[in-house]
Amino acid sequence: MIRPSGCRAAVWLAPVLVVMGLMAVAWPSAALAQLPATRLAQLFPSGSQVGASTEVVIAGNDLDDVKELHFSHPGITAQPKMAEPGPFDKGPVAVPNTFVVSVAGNVPPGLYEARAVGRYGISNPRAFVVTELKQASEVEPNNEPEQATELAWPGEIAGRGDQNGDVDYFKFTAKPNERIIINCLARRIDSRMDPLLVIYDAAGRELQSTREGMRGDPVLDFIVPAAGDYLLKVFDTRYNGGDDYFYRLRVGTFPHLDFVFPPAGQAGGNRAFTVFGRNLPGGQPAGLTIDGRPLQKLNVNVPLPTGAALDELTFNSIIDSETAGLDGREYRLNSPAGWSNPLLVGVASSPVVLEQEPNNAVAAAQAIQTPCEVAGQFYPARDLDWFQFSPKAGETYVVELISQRLGRPTDPSLIVEQVVTPATAEQPEVVRTLASVDDAANSGSPEFRASTFDPAAKFTIPDDFPTGGIVRVLVRDGYSEVTGDPRNAYRLVVRPPQPDFRLVAAAGSPQAASLLLRKGGCVEVRVVAFRQDGFDGEIKVTASGLPGGVTCAPAVIGPGVDSTTLVLVAAENAPAGIGLVSVTGEATLPSGAVKHTARFGTPLWPFAPRPQNNPQPPGPARLARNLAVSVSADEVAPVLIQSGGNQPLEASRGAIVKVPYTVTRRGEFNGNVACIVEGLPAGVNVQPFTINGNQANGEFQLTLTAATPPGTYSIWLAGLAQPMPYERNPEAAKRAAECKAELDAIVVDLTKKSTDATAAKTAADKVATDAMAAVQAATTAKENADKAAAEAKTAADAAADSATKAKAAAAATP
Repeated sequence: MIRPSGCRAAVWLAPVLVVMGLMAVAWPSAALAQLPATRLAQLFPSGSQVGASTEVVIAGNDLDDVKELHFSHPGITAQPKMAEPGPFDKGPVAVPNTFVVSVAGNVPPGLYEARAVGRYGISNPRAFVVTELKQASEVEPNNEPEQATELAWPGEIAGRGDQNGDVDYFKFTAKPNERIIINCLARRIDSRMDPLLVIYDAAGRELQSTREGMRGDPVLDFIVPAAGDYLLKVFDTRYNGGDDYFYRLRVGTFPHLDFVFPPAGQAGGNRAFTVFGRNLPGGQPAGLTIDGRPLQKLNVNVPLPTGAALDELTFNSIIDSETAGLDGREYRLNSPAGWSNPLLVGVASSPVVLEQEPNNAVAAAQAIQTPCEVAGQFYPARDLDWFQFSPKAGETYVVELISQRLGRPTDPSLIVEQVVTPATAEQPEVVRTLASVDDAANSGSPEFRASTFDPAAKFTIPDDFPTGGIVRVLVRDGYSEVTGDPRNAYRLVVRPPQPDFRLVAAAGSPQAASLLLRKGGCVEVRVVAFRQDGFDGEIKVTASGLPGGVTCAPAVIGPGVDSTTLVLVAAENAPAGIGLVSVTGEATLPSGAVKHTARFGTPLWPFAPRPQNNPQPPGPARLARNLAVSVSADEVAPVLIQSGGNQPLEASRGAIVKVPYTVTRRGEFNGNVACIVEGLPAGVNVQPFTINGNQANGEFQLTLTAATPPGTYSIWLAGLAQPMPYERNPEAAKRAAECKAELDAIVVDLTKKSTDATAAKTAADKVATDAMAAVQAATTAKENADKAAAEAKTAADAAADSATKAKAAAAATP
């Protein structure tokens, strides 16, 4: 821990260097590349029906020898699809990347996760939908209206944009006044696709289109104007395509929920809410419209958790990284037509009060009693909402606005003012600004961004604040200046600080988004802290549930820091295995010691590692059901660099800390490693350094300045190795060589058998020819004998006739 000047300081060090391999490639310029790790991009179709089996094809990178799919529900299982053996196969063979997925009849409809398991470990998760409706898939080609795929509804149909410019047409039949919900899932199931839906009548006239609805995906509310056939066109707005561009259409008259109000309820108890949407069983007219379509409303009750149960955040849709620090519970509505989409109901720590209109002017500011959470709406367009409360001098307050984190496209801001009441009515009031905030400060990490447009402020009431004085709060949304949408709700938190935190653990390598440990190697798990109400204390994080032979030293998220890295290290003799990692965080709050279990996150898509010394741009990420790590059965890490011996190093401000390291190289790797130190607090200087290829040990230097904040911090090394020789899947090459040798032996054997057969056939042909000649000779001899016999018989007959005639003549002579 770093203490004020003159004291010793401790800097905790992760024990290993995380190395990114820069491998030789086939093109002239160098390129950044990770060692292979299984990455799952797509399952198609991306779901199955309850109680059914579906043939699913997967796509991605480094899918060598993938023979298993693991799902987040035990009732969903998969077996490789087997094909009949070929002429050289010894038995049935698995069809590459193709599985038969079976969903048990007791699996609730909803959104689950799948991971692929192959030679390069267990992959990142991908969404997998279990539906109560019948499922089908698009039939290509369907790029033209006359090729449209039949859409049988109610049901779900899976589609994809296989290539740039792909357009999909579907045709369906409907009756007048039916209210059909066409819910397109793309971003919500991990797709890059930004779909646009268009409906045409049988004459080709466009009737309706949309690209916006739920968390970035379009929802089309189609009220059928007349009986007949209709066309639905689906395509990416930028006409992109590929493995990451897929979607599902959920079509029917089932309920659709647009929003819930209030958006949150106080923790604990069965709280009352009103849901707004379409096709709600027993719903009443709401007096609101979206895109010209009327909404209904329905009063419901939702049980909300409290205590340790708040750490769990499970939702049958996407929860973006910036929302991952909130607490909430899912609400869905069932009906005879099917399940509705889910809504996330927030959990508040203070009593919830509703905004009371009109409060658009200072004179009409709504009085509130603190602590509280106000539930309001940025509606109608250009809405301004004023609130006021009466604190006491010296009190500290937190004012936080939550709206964009509710999944809405808002850009809220807030202003907090102290109002000094004039001595007389003739004098104007004096206003002192206590806080004015537009966006929150950047936080999180590139792997799991926590930054948000939602503002928050912490301030202390001045000592000269009079008894009965007023503090006013103005909230507004920049986007609502242009258009109004009743779904744009907000939560305004006004209370004394309640310091706390939530944690999210995610793979520290967004290039792969999966955690594969090679024997003797290491991987990173990034742990992000969502600090609440100005909490700035240290958080000690630990990992458990690791595979055999894997260890992980605890790490500390220091003061003023939002993230740290847990480094998982595999022993050189670690057995192959898979583990579901659990991460916990402990801290001391003003209210006492607290312990939270981390939620899990995953980058949605890989992105290139940052160039040395340059900031890493964040990518999109979401919450995940679990965090899986695997140990390779065969591969060995080419290099491991250990630093600091995992012992705390202490130094005072202004001191220089020298950190030793050792290098373990394996195989043919003898390249340089360019290193940078990560996780340092402000006020600590360090220069990047390079470990030469012939170097077995060394040290780097940290310089603490007078501005180094006191505290305990975990730091770690990150490096880039160049070049790194790597032989990809030598077992596959060996199997291929063995298969070739086997085929060569078969060819030799068949050649010999062919030669022997040819010789035997030649001999048999000669015997047959000779026999034929003998038969011909015998036939000729027989014919000659028969001719001679005939001629002899003719001569004999003639002689006998002559004798008879002579005898007769002799008898006639007297």
